[in-house]
Amino acid sequence: METAGNHFVELIAPLMLIIPLRKVQIVGGSIQILFQVILICSGNLSFLNWLTILPCIACFDDKSLSWLFTSDSLQKLSPKSTDNSEGTSTFIG
Repeated sequence: METAGNHFVELIAPLMLIIPLRKVQIVGGSIQILFQVILICSGNLSFLNWLTILPCIACFDDKSLSWLFTSDSLQKLSPKSTDNSEGTSTFIG
């Protein structure tokens, strides 16, 4: 059972990271991060496991990570709506 789980995480779950469906990418990223955290807890090559987690973070979009933040901080980060009734574009730089 452990070997089958390991094969799944190392052979199938990486393919889930490149499939262009949001839910599949989130599940694939979660599986990869969970597996790497288990390996980190075992103390075996943990620096490489941390490096493997970094690209998996890109699988999560703002909506899937919104539970990490308070509603006040999300309001501060949300784009401000501006009244641009003349139809001209506003450049903020």
